[in-house]
Amino acid sequence: MAASLTTESLSWAKADKVSKQLLDSKKKREKDLGLAIALGIRTGLRKGDLLSLRITNLKNNRITGNASKTKKDYSHPIPEWLVEQIISNQYLGNIYSTSYSHIWLNRSIQRVFPNEYARALKAGKTLGAHSLRKAFGLKLYEAYGVNAARQGLQHSDSATTARYLEIPAIEQEQKQAELFT
Repeated sequence: MAASLTTESLSWAKADKVSKQLLDSKKKREKDLGLAIALGIRTGLRKGDLLSLRITNLKNNRITGNASKTKKDYSHPIPEWLVEQIISNQYLGNIYSTSYSHIWLNRSIQRVFPNEYARALKAGKTLGAHSLRKAFGLKLYEAYGVNAARQGLQHSDSATTARYLEIPAIEQEQKQAELFT
């Protein structure tokens, strides 16, 4: 059995910038990719949940639903500009113009982030849809700590989140000490 590759994270800021560039495209597939990236870094949804979003998941500037893996409900706020993009891009109740596969999403992410993809391969990692989830988790961790990241990612415990985000134990201790100083 082959060893599984760990996922390389993306810079949240760069992913946000690329998503907005793609959303400005005239091509439907590029717009759809821009939406998937923008939603992925703002919700942390797993790729299956991300690709199965429908317009009914949009409620009061939030993406809501039930995670297919954990069966837990989720509700993530999204900015007004993204709500407007979703509404203007919708097609017959779908957020995306067509049904996409996990393979399409992963390969498209690798295509629009070529330097990050090359770096991931060199490090023995992979880059794809899960990288968006990781960028979301790291953004939460950096702003609010490991417990906020755990809740956002729907992990059962903080140790899982720390492993997932590849946070060294010493960094966790320093972050915790900063909170109570």
